[in-house]
Amino acid sequence: MQSLGHTIHRPFPPPEKKWIMQQTWSNLLFVHFPVSINSLKEVVPRSLSIDTYKEVAWVSLVLFTIENISFKNFRMFTLIPSFAEMNIRTYVTYKGKPGVYFISCDAGNRFVCNVVKRWYSINFYFAKNILIKKNHNNQLFFKSSRMDKNMNDQNIEALYQPTSSVISHAKKDTLDYFLTERYCLFSCNIKNDLFIGNIHHDQWPLQPAYAELNTPEIQISNDVYIPVSPTKLHYVKRMDALFWNIEKL
Repeated sequence: MQSLGHTIHRPFPPPEKKWIMQQTWSNLLFVHFPVSINSLKEVVPRSLSIDTYKEVAWVSLVLFTIENISFKNFRMFTLIPSFAEMNIRTYVTYKGKPGVYFISCDAGNRFVCNVVKRWYSINFYFAKNILIKKNHNNQLFFKSSRMDKNMNDQNIEALYQPTSSVISHAKKDTLDYFLTERYCLFSCNIKNDLFIGNIHHDQWPLQPAYAELNTPEIQISNDVYIPVSPTKLHYVKRMDALFWNIEKL
């Protein structure tokens, strides 16, 4: 499991406080694509600055399975079974600190959705029939069906796999680094209070990937849709991560 022994790859050091939770992510697919800054202004809190790479804003669709969730003092016990998740995120800064802002997260565990939505103030939605599994060609198949009274139903399917066994680590100041090496999330509640949640993990072991998606666009708010134009794809087999408690800024 992850440790704090290696931090040189981070853009800023991890918190001095003790972490509280750990989990494992597996079979991750990152689908990155550029978007207009104006399309994000309705969904990103005004207290955050939309981060850009060479003056271009980006959104990423991330598919993965979460496993081995445990808390620091109970690391031998995993009380929550593994489940699939899909998140839609964009890139932001707060007082110069880079992080991510989750536009939405869909997960196949209703308990986790409710807890994280309240604890972290993230837009979590329960998605029935969400899964990631291998098919007979050893490709990974993702499926998610969101049903929420405040959002239109969103049905997404994807078929993906790594296209090479070669692993690379993003170099600083590159687009790959901008899109992947983020070690905190920001969130905002209905009172417009801003929060930060710090995380830590090793540098992403990125592999090139191939993916087929069934959707030309994704919903980011009640009446805003953005086109999905996959420009960069990354695959990661596994990552162990540490989480700190969320803090109000």
